Amino acid sequence: MRLKQITEKELASAYSRLFNGETGRIILENLVSKYQRRSSFVRGDPYETAYKEGARSVILHIRTMVKKHGPNDDLENLIDE
Repeated sequence: MRLKQITEKELASAYSRLFNGETGRIILENLVSKYQRRSSFVRGDPYETAYKEGARSVILHIRTMVKKHGPNDDLENLIDE
């Protein structure tokens, strides 16, 4: 299945709407606590480090998309903690 072509602005708005609701905030808080607040470096295991860094990059992408939509202090504070 192919998604319709949407603009970057529409996509950022969709991210913001998704994570602004109560359920979205619960999921985002869980993702941030699991994948952003911990170090991605694993001494002696470059593969595990790469895996953890990949997971962290997803959180950073969500943060970027939420910020593109416009100021939302509540979501940004949750992600930036």
